Amino acid sequence: MQQAPESKIQSKVLALKYRPTNFQEVIGQEHILRVLKHALDSGDTHHAYLFSGTRGVGKTTLARIFAKSLNCEQGVSATPCDQCNACMSFKLGAYVDLIEVDAASRTKVEDTRELLENVSYAPIEGRYKVYLIDEVHMLSTHSFNALLKTLEEPPPHVKFLLATTDPQKLPITVVSRCVHLQLRPLTLYQLEDHLKNLLTTESIDFELNAVKEVALAAEGSVRDALTILEQAIAHGQGQLKFSEVSSLLGITDPFEVVKLLKAIFEGATELAFERLAILMAKSSNADQLIRNMLQVFHDLAKVQALGKRAINREDSDGHGEKILTELAQQASPELIQVGYQALVQSLKDLPYMPNPVLALEMAILRIIYFVPMSQVDLDENVALPSGSSSEVKSDAPMESTEKSSPALQQERVQPTSQHTNGTDAADIELTVEPQMVAEKTIAEKTVTEKKKTSESDIKAWAETLEALEKKGEIRGGVSHILFNCRLSPSEHDSGVKISVSPKDTCMLTDQIKKRVERVIQFHVTDSSRLDWSFEEEVADNIGSARDYIKHRDELRRKMGAAHLEKVDLVQSLLKMFNAELVFESVIVDLSKIQFSDEVTVTT
Repeated sequence: MQQAPESKIQSKVLALKYRPTNFQEVIGQEHILRVLKHALDSGDTHHAYLFSGTRGVGKTTLARIFAKSLNCEQGVSATPCDQCNACMSFKLGAYVDLIEVDAASRTKVEDTRELLENVSYAPIEGRYKVYLIDEVHMLSTHSFNALLKTLEEPPPHVKFLLATTDPQKLPITVVSRCVHLQLRPLTLYQLEDHLKNLLTTESIDFELNAVKEVALAAEGSVRDALTILEQAIAHGQGQLKFSEVSSLLGITDPFEVVKLLKAIFEGATELAFERLAILMAKSSNADQLIRNMLQVFHDLAKVQALGKRAINREDSDGHGEKILTELAQQASPELIQVGYQALVQSLKDLPYMPNPVLALEMAILRIIYFVPMSQVDLDENVALPSGSSSEVKSDAPMESTEKSSPALQQERVQPTSQHTNGTDAADIELTVEPQMVAEKTIAEKTVTEKKKTSESDIKAWAETLEALEKKGEIRGGVSHILFNCRLSPSEHDSGVKISVSPKDTCMLTDQIKKRVERVIQFHVTDSSRLDWSFEEEVADNIGSARDYIKHRDELRRKMGAAHLEKVDLVQSLLKMFNAELVFESVIVDLSKIQFSDEVTVTT
């Protein structure tokens, strides 16, 4: 009878057809290969090995290759010949001295005892008798007890190879008797390269984004990747197309996800829910949509942190880099982090939701809530803080220090009430010279600037921002820019120059710039001319509202600490313990210290 051609015998299943037959064909797992190769080449092999790892990463495959290397007729080595009778028997799965046991179907202690009865017999044709026990964690407690003694001291011609996906279920007594080799899931790039090489070998047309989605769905498992790949090829009638893979796996269109994120970043709640409805109509898998959005948020964070270096694999048409760059410029880094955490929390909430879409909708609402000024649009109807209209609004954009700055007076702090005898010092009244605020410090630091802003203007500007932030009318990126920018007269007579540190440019989206300008035009100047500039020196907040607040609070803290030292109780304690007061450690309620004629401070 004529022998059937080898192509007819071989299975067409990709997971079996491309199963490695030697160590050179194994993908990844370099840390495991190094151990096994050294043991084989040196001849110092252990009597028991435990291979653990998730499904489809090569546990059984490595065990079979190791067994073949032990029994190759050319000698024990990490490179079996694949030509001798033993190697050919391994290839056909007919080697007599390789005893493969499925522990999931043979869990009884009687099965284990029957297996161990034959351990003492020498191998029939090979050098070693190899016992490969798959899913060994399924054995019963009595089976493990029966295996322990033989596993610890087997005959010299016996090797035990154990494989499991759940090593935590194994008794520690079993694990301690084996060389434990933990296999890792493959990376996305390793799976992509393997799938592309396989598709090229099979002469199958494919799209790069389709290969990536298959690799993502496999979650580090080579067997899962090949199984999904075979299904996708059959679904695409011999081709691997992204549209077919998306339909098979329920993957949402990335461009629709981008449209959804754009609506979220713009704070357009109605539009965002319309986009969500479109996505859910095409794919009802809310879990997958959340994961896709998480991937986009991760990519956006990398683009904002690393720039173009974060995009190491672009789409063939270059659209991927352009879309990510545009989205990264539209959202602030803080919003990206908040959005990522909101989506992660929504994944945790899925099991508790009557409808998975509810978790996704709540995540979208959380993100929109943190969009800077998404629900508060500053316009001309925004009311000024009470009591600040007369000192905040300025007719001129900014005045130079030489024209409007009052003479700075020396600091003078003195108690106005005598301390009562003993320790009753709950209330301390301070007298502070008017206009003794931190303008002095700011003026000293900005004396070398070409165009100086008035200290009174900075004070009014800082207090206005604090009031607006307290009322919730500014927040997020808008608040950050307003507090850290420096305002000064521009080269134009009626204009204002807005100086921003280059490190904050990533936050200056068109929406944030528009709202910053609106706040400045309403609270500082009526001029429509606003010039933006980016200066390195603004990185230290010199001359900004944040700089004023920092030095104002520092001065208040020193004042409170100085008067605390004058309290009778504190003086008694210092004298009793021969101690000294560390001013930096004193916690003072800064809101109780005001730069007015008389202030009461509670310590």
